[in-house]
Amino acid sequence: MTKPVVISKERPEKKDMDFILLREQGIDEVQKLAGKIWTDYNHHDPGVTILEQLCYAITDLGYRTSFDIEEILYARRLRISDSPNDTFFDASKIFPSNPVSLTDLRILLIDRVSQIKNAWVEPVRDNAQGIKGLYRVLLQVDDDLSRFEEEQTVQEVKGLMMRFRNLCEDVDSIEILQKEQISFSADIDIAPDAIGEELLAKILYELESYVNPTVRFYNLEELLDEGYDMEDAFNGPPPVHGFIKPNELHPLTTEIYISKLIEIISEIRGVTRIRNFVIYKNGIRVEGDVITIEKDHFPVLNTHLDFGTIGNQDFPIRFYRGQVLYNFDLNTANQILYSFSAKYKSGYQVKLIHDPKAVSTDLVQKELEAYYSIQHLFPGTYGVGPLGLPGTNNPERKAYAKQLKGYLMFFEQVLANYLAQLGNVANLFSLDENLDRTYFHQVPKDIPFFEDMVNGVENFEYHLENLVKESDPFFNRRNRFLDHILARFGETFSTDFLIKFNSYAEGLDPRQKEKFEGDLIKAKIKFLKKYVELSRDRGKGYDYSKPSFGNENVPALKKRVCLFLNIPDYSNKSLIGPFDPDSFETIELESEHLEKQEISPERPPEEDPLDYTSFKKKPPEEKPKRKGRRKKTKEEPNALDYKEGFVISSDSEAVFNELLRYGIHKHNFDIIPDPNDKNSWVVLFYSPETKDRTQVFQAASEEAASDAVDQLITYLRSINKDCEGFHLIENILLRRIAPEEYGFNLLDDNNDILLTSYRFADLSSLRIITDDLLIIGVIKGNYEVEVEGPSAFAILLKDSDGNRVGKVVEIFDTEKKAKEKINDIIDYLNSLKKGNTTIYSRVEFYSEHKRDLHILDDFYSLRISMILPSWPVRFQSVDFRDLLREFVVSNAPGHVVIDFIWLDPDEMGKFEQAYMPWLEEKEKEKPDPSNLDRLSFNLTDILQEFRKKKEK
Repeated sequence: MTKPVVISKERPEKKDMDFILLREQGIDEVQKLAGKIWTDYNHHDPGVTILEQLCYAITDLGYRTSFDIEEILYARRLRISDSPNDTFFDASKIFPSNPVSLTDLRILLIDRVSQIKNAWVEPVRDNAQGIKGLYRVLLQVDDDLSRFEEEQTVQEVKGLMMRFRNLCEDVDSIEILQKEQISFSADIDIAPDAIGEELLAKILYELESYVNPTVRFYNLEELLDEGYDMEDAFNGPPPVHGFIKPNELHPLTTEIYISKLIEIISEIRGVTRIRNFVIYKNGIRVEGDVITIEKDHFPVLNTHLDFGTIGNQDFPIRFYRGQVLYNFDLNTANQILYSFSAKYKSGYQVKLIHDPKAVSTDLVQKELEAYYSIQHLFPGTYGVGPLGLPGTNNPERKAYAKQLKGYLMFFEQVLANYLAQLGNVANLFSLDENLDRTYFHQVPKDIPFFEDMVNGVENFEYHLENLVKESDPFFNRRNRFLDHILARFGETFSTDFLIKFNSYAEGLDPRQKEKFEGDLIKAKIKFLKKYVELSRDRGKGYDYSKPSFGNENVPALKKRVCLFLNIPDYSNKSLIGPFDPDSFETIELESEHLEKQEISPERPPEEDPLDYTSFKKKPPEEKPKRKGRRKKTKEEPNALDYKEGFVISSDSEAVFNELLRYGIHKHNFDIIPDPNDKNSWVVLFYSPETKDRTQVFQAASEEAASDAVDQLITYLRSINKDCEGFHLIENILLRRIAPEEYGFNLLDDNNDILLTSYRFADLSSLRIITDDLLIIGVIKGNYEVEVEGPSAFAILLKDSDGNRVGKVVEIFDTEKKAKEKINDIIDYLNSLKKGNTTIYSRVEFYSEHKRDLHILDDFYSLRISMILPSWPVRFQSVDFRDLLREFVVSNAPGHVVIDFIWLDPDEMGKFEQAYMPWLEEKEKEKPDPSNLDRLSFNLTDILQEFRKKKEK
């Protein structure tokens, strides 16, 4: 039976919907304000009537405000999580992350590569250089893949690993595992009511699940039914074909216990006894309880029921019911077995479909913000409703009605604006770059005879908009709303700090910060629009197999830092590029006569956001010769002699940085007459840092000199802006790529070298040789004395096939001494054999380096080199550098070490000459390993040089 709809007698819980409470509070306030002049508070009192109408209107506003926030935010529109302006991201977008664990990587590969049945990712622990962060990928692929398809699968896996690679991590090798075929025979007694075909299928299925577990895919509904929440369901890489439970991913099998197989069969209902249980690996009977799986192999249980149909006595598994042999119908058993495993083998039939559900609401924004005038509800005698006053009323009576309408209009405008604000809440939390207000308004056109009350509706709306805009601190409030959205994701922008530095970089008073607040709004919006990527991929590296110059293929950490610091271009680019090599040249200048100029000793203090101290001018010391850098200009009609451009006539190496930092402020330039030339004007640059003045320009007129200063300031600001950025290098990518070749040394008890390898070889081949040293090295016939010249005899060691594998470092002057040395080596090796000492306790391996490069022990492992320009104005500030360092460290993976290396223009040029060719070779589809190693060694050398230099 349907419950009838009734009006509750209970008072509303919310005060803004409690009419009685609002009326009581309103009368109480009126009594406090006008109790001495207004004493009649009965219902017929016009003031009480007005108060009651306003209270009723407030309850309407309270009712609309009480709607669910989802309805208010998504009124008149469906939720589209991919909308560029939507900050309420769907769970499938905001919860997933780039793979961060070995399990995540396994799930990624199994989910996205259809030819893979299972995959394992393990860290490389035996790297010859001790590099951490390398991974070895092992694949179990479909049974029927051709060699070509296997190679394609490996390339697909490599591409995925590159695309989802984390910072300071890389793939060392990708290998396809080989099969170890497991089969068994047994005599099994079954219960009288057991169905043999079903029992056989069940036994094979359970054993296969134990020996070679199948990865199962789930859909979202299944996980939610099991108690998962959305955050846990979408934890890890974004799913494509389905969800995989991490606890169902088993490690690679290295051993199988036969007793466990027997236990699994025994626990199956219908099995009463097991006899004559025999296990075979690759057709060879296994003795004992342990089946050992070879390295780079995986076990597969033979479940092929291909021995014919009914009554085939050759089938290795025999069922007995009592003393009677059970005759299988193997076709039926095969169909049942297929049905058991079919649901777990359909993971790639269709892609996972997750459709974010739209917010269920019938609310329309227009209805939410629609205002119904309270004047419709006043008694007709007031003359403010739609009927107005009868025409027989005198003009004074009509004027009173209009006066009341004008009085009510103030309240109604506030109420109408409140609803306009409520209807635009979604805009306040959007990322709409065109939003130009945080206070919204609407014209209350529903007021009866509204057009008669205003001097034209359009004129009224124009003035109303201007009035609201004047009262709307848009930049401040918009920044605060964006800060709120950032805070929901645990992010924050150092707003005041960044405004301070940005304003200084532009050369403007930081108190005039409206422009920079606007720039900061754009930076925050850009950050939030990319937040799904920045959050999901915060520890992700870049795909070095794809081009990265001038595009989005850069580490997410670099994007985060640049967006946070309002550096507009975070792509890989040359930081020295904004300098035109033809724009500057070094010249020799005769010393100027600045000491003769009449200059005020005190400079009026000007506010400097990075240096608030007042300062004095002092003329530079006279020098016989000065080095300078000249900026050539295209049009110089007022140029004199060599001064057709800007000449920095100083021998200080820091003057160029000072010019970049302080030359963007016009108050740091003085234009004075040349005391030695009545027709010339001199431009002096003043550095607040050194208190020195430097002549930078000379012109034929004061106007030309002023124009030149303006051009110089514009140029310096463009350099500061264009040079901001940094290079982020993962040191692990600089490791040697070409196959490394090694040699060995056999050491005696004093750690002196007895034998060394005859030639370099790969490590596996070298281990075979050293494994045999205690065998071949004790046979005198394996040694050969070779004459290399007069009184020069060398000792060589050969293997059993006659191949030279070792040599003695020492050269002997007689053959007799050489043979005595052979006897010493044989005696030493025999002593090792008798002492049960492993050969590897006395053998050391060393790598062949193509060049003499000393690599610091910690250079390659989990280390990033961050190369920054020291000359842009913001980057010169110690406070800004501290802010940058703090943000980078707090957003980088905690296990990664970051070297901050600040370079001047000359150093940056040297670095980029090595970096750019390396980057170009690294991104090739098939880079030349030898050339890449050469470029890597060169870049490594430079980085270590700068790192040592900065540490001093």
